[in-house]
Amino acid sequence: EERLPCWRYRVDEGTVVSFTDVFAGDYSQNVSSVLGDFPIARDEGGAGYTLAVVVDDLLSGVTEVVRGDDLIPATPAQILIAEKLLSWAESKTSHSVKIPKYCHVPLVVGPDGRRLAKRHGDTRVASYRASGVAPETVIGRLAASCGWCAEGEKAGLKDLIGAFSLGTVPRTPVVMV
Repeated sequence: EERLPCWRYRVDEGTVVSFTDVFAGDYSQNVSSVLGDFPIARDEGGAGYTLAVVVDDLLSGVTEVVRGDDLIPATPAQILIAEKLLSWAESKTSHSVKIPKYCHVPLVVGPDGRRLAKRHGDTRVASYRASGVAPETVIGRLAASCGWCAEGEKAGLKDLIGAFSLGTVPRTPVVMV
């Protein structure tokens, strides 16, 4: 069986990427030793996640990326790609695009401390809806873990706009039973 090529981003020896995460603070990674030459496409048909997400964010004008803290180690590779693409784009056009700010928050995890996944049963929002759990119940539970409403209180997204604060988001994962 013929193996398809894996296109990789070449990382020079000693390449270190540092950034300040909005939530997690300063982060630095020696990309050459941690990731090495990382994949950007595994076949001729399209880009891999790392390249695709960067291109999508830049073309969409994304200014802030909020995601789980399990993805912090992937961010330096995305910053390298973004810097290279922006350097090229700026030489071709006057269009100004910037690398987004990153905000990595703790995950919602199962009782075993691992990221919620199929092993914990069906954790999709659709499964809660199908079992009759109101969206406001789920939102309220998550909001309560951040101190944005009382435990057991139902809440809609509009109810939480004034309560939102990164300063009250827990520094450790939230356990969902």
